[in-house]
This record gives sequence, C-alpha cells and structure tokens, in this order.
Amino acid sequence: MAYSGGTSEEFIGRAFRELTTRDKVAIATKYSPRREADPNGPSGAEWIRQCLDNSLKRLGTDYVDFGFLHCVDEDEDFDTLVEIGVLDYIKELKAQGIVRHMGFSSHTPSVANRILDTGLMDMMMFSINPAYDFEKGDEYGVGSVNERFELFRRCEKEGIGLMPFCGFGVTLFRRRSRRSRATG
Repeated sequence: MAYSGGTSEEFIGRAFRELTTRDKVAIATKYSPRREADPNGPSGAEWIRQCLDNSLKRLGTDYVDFGFLHCVDEDEDFDTLVEIGVLDYIKELKAQGIVRHMGFSSHTPSVANRILDTGLMDMMMFSINPAYDFEKGDEYGVGSVNERFELFRRCEKEGIGLMPFCGFGVTLFRRRSRRSRATG
C-alpha cells in the first residue's frame, strides 16, 4: 500500500541508498489483504505478494523489517484472512526472510486478541490515545477501557511490540482546537 502512487517509496529507497547502508535502517510497510480499488482484481495472498514485490522494487531492497496487515478490525476480516490463506502466506514470508517481523493494525481489542492467538505476530499497531481514553472512557472507543488496557498488558507480557496510531477522537480534538482558536 504505497502512498502517492509509489513515489514515496522510490524517494525513501533512493535516500537510503545515497545516505546510508541497508543494515542501518529499518523499513516498515503495510498491506491490505483486500483490494477495494478493483474488486475483480487479485486479493488475499496474491494481492499482498504484488504489493510487497512492488514495494521492494521501489525501495531497492530484497526485504522489509516490518510488514503490517492493515486494518483488520472485524471478526469477518480475520476469518477471511484465514480462509483465503493470508496467514499461511505470511508464515512463508517470515520463513524466507522477506518480512523479518510481522504485525497488524486494528481498532478492535477482541479481533486483535484473535490475531495474537495465532502466534504469528511480532508487533501490533493499535489506535491509542490514553488521555482520550481516560477523558471519555468507553463512550467512543472500541471495546471497554479495561479491554484495551488488558490487550496492552498482553502485548507487554508476550513481547509484542506496540505501535500507537490514529488516536481515538483525533478528529474531535482537531475540531475542538479549531473552534477554540476561532472563538478564543
């Protein structure tokens, strides 16, 4: 899933080649097991293979350090990953050293726990904003505050890297900030 039609990866790959050596940088990429842009095109493992091959070419490398299955938020998303062979495929990628560490992103604690139960993941990107969680509690977050914190504790216990992203309520915070400046 390259941004800007892949030019961002080309730029990053060129910068790495000109400024340093591959062993001194860590590269992360993400891919969706679905292909929304062309529902008749490839999906699942084949789509991930195409995305990853294209990313590796643009980056000018033969492996990535971190690969993330992106936006696995519903039980149906996870069930589909299993049914279409994506989990088996990521085992192959890790065994071949093409993706050194596998991760996923999710907004849903129950789904994240199911993915962690596979034992395949090294990292999890999860929507975290502790200040907002404490301020609003369960009002806007997916899962209860306790459920989210138990997930974080599980990651710590199992040595799963935790990468926060897209804090809950980020849009609400931006709106409040803009209103405060406009009226303030």
